[in-house]
Amino acid sequence: MKKIELTLLVNDILKEMEILQLHRRTITYYKSGLSSICEFFENHKKYSFTENTLDVFLENMNEKLLRNELSLFQFKRLERASKVLARYANIGKLTWDTLPKGSSIKVNGYFSDISSSYEVFLGRHQMSGIRYIRANVRHFLKFLEEIGHKDFTEMSLQTIRDFLIATQPTHRGSMPNVMDSVKKFVHFLNIEGLTSLTPEMIQFKVATPRKKVLPCFSKEEVKAMLEQINTYTPQGKRDYAIIYLASQTGLRCSDILGLKLTDIDWKHNEMHIIQKKTGEALSLPFGSDTGKAMADYILQGRPDTDVPYVFLRVEPPYRKLVDTAVTSSILAKYMKKADITHLPGDGKTFHALRRSIGTWMLESEIPLPTISQILGHRSLDSTKRYLSLATSMLSECTLDIQDLGTERRELV
Repeated sequence: MKKIELTLLVNDILKEMEILQLHRRTITYYKSGLSSICEFFENHKKYSFTENTLDVFLENMNEKLLRNELSLFQFKRLERASKVLARYANIGKLTWDTLPKGSSIKVNGYFSDISSSYEVFLGRHQMSGIRYIRANVRHFLKFLEEIGHKDFTEMSLQTIRDFLIATQPTHRGSMPNVMDSVKKFVHFLNIEGLTSLTPEMIQFKVATPRKKVLPCFSKEEVKAMLEQINTYTPQGKRDYAIIYLASQTGLRCSDILGLKLTDIDWKHNEMHIIQKKTGEALSLPFGSDTGKAMADYILQGRPDTDVPYVFLRVEPPYRKLVDTAVTSSILAKYMKKADITHLPGDGKTFHALRRSIGTWMLESEIPLPTISQILGHRSLDSTKRYLSLATSMLSECTLDIQDLGTERRELV
């Protein structure tokens, strides 16, 4: 690459931002990051742009972030500025894309940067439901942009209330989740010094939706699926262990895929994990048949590799199954072989295996608090939904009208 004086490069970038008519706040945001880069180059007696020096700069900033000498927002600003600088140095042109990867909601460059920083924040704090929080926040940022906000300086409680009102018609069944997402985002903005609002200030009431009770699998259906699996092949051993583990322990799909060899205590037939959804520790016993299914796969079907996760791809490169769509396709395959009908919205998904074990335990008269503990629920309310699925128990609650002792014979 031809040597280019860094200050000239930066000036050209800022001029092109003006030509593209980017918002003043966005230009200021990137100018601050580029100035920090220039200062670093000068301190190291580097006056021409080189990618090697830029890499050293980012490594230094990452170390500062780990030492808490730099906020996450500041780091993301420097990282974004570095990407713009490197791209411009390579192609000689400033391209501005406001459509971040994985999102179909376009927002301005500044809001995109905030959104990216927030996603990193969510990941580092292992918050559950990241995908839904991210989507709700993108809608919120789009709303702010549409009503003329370029940053968060004029965001008020009334602004948030207006967003909730505007969102309600299209989110009738998930307004509590939208509210929770906004509160979490406001908390992040407050930490970064971008707003004086706090989550505690947001006291609006939203309608709690009726929770739909989706069906579960019967024991016969699970047995039928397991019988369709060829356990003489590595893939069959893996698929059998995954489905059996889910149906016998109620582990979430994400926790099964994240299960490591070191999480299994074979001596005491227990698993010790940190739940991905809740971030809380869970110690879960497993039966001998579950242990046999896992051991058969690990010893006879799992690839010989240093990868720490239990369930891996069958073909190289050997790595963990990372997409829950994989387990969905595994289940669908054996449902079809077992002639189990599956229609859109009928609830017969991989997660239904978790609902199944919860329902079976309830029908076996295991107390709700125990079921809640086994399933790793943070709230007993989550477990109470299984009451609607335990049809055999509900049938016992019906009363014969003759037992009501009515004195009006026309009612009998």
